[in-house]
Amino acid sequence: GSVEGLLGVGDEILQVNGEMVAGLSLDQVTRLMTRESSASLRILPARRNQR
Repeated sequence: GSVEGLLGVGDEILQVNGEMVAGLSLDQVTRLMTRESSASLRILPARRNQR
């Protein structure tokens, strides 16, 4: 499945399926997210509309 459109620019993924992803490459994180039919993400949203 595609994960495009779920995340905004600057959002940080903290966990995938309960696993911390700090230090993993984007490729490794993508593999974790697509390993199962659904993935549970914990995200730190970027601050939007900062002036």
